[in-house]
Amino acid sequence: MLISCGDYADVDCENYDYGTCIGIEPDSFDVEILLTQLNDSERIPFTIYKGKYDIFGEEPVVYLKDTAVSPVYIVRLAFGYDYSVKAEYKRPSGTIYAVDGAYLSKKDRDVCDSVCWEIDGELIDARLKN
Repeated sequence: MLISCGDYADVDCENYDYGTCIGIEPDSFDVEILLTQLNDSERIPFTIYKGKYDIFGEEPVVYLKDTAVSPVYIVRLAFGYDYSVKAEYKRPSGTIYAVDGAYLSKKDRDVCDSVCWEIDGELIDARLKN
């Protein structure tokens, strides 16, 4: 049985996988920060800023400073803010910085007889680009 559900008009409500549905409105979310790790022992210092990072302007407020030991770092952040990450990579030729950011937002969607929350901005890619 198919019923109209706005963006989910083609959803089979009898067989819908609600395991992918965030049913309770979240106030924060686990954001993944992707980093480049060239070897298993490499440590990657990075800073998370609350706000947009502008290389020609003032740095935004520091939210967290840490050192990653794996290529994925997960941190819980509140919705409704811009977040930026600046990762520091030491190379024989000097220090290279990678910067990326995202606005963490949520939006409710009616799916059949449930409300599901969609998340945007849950990934920040501060990997080195070739």
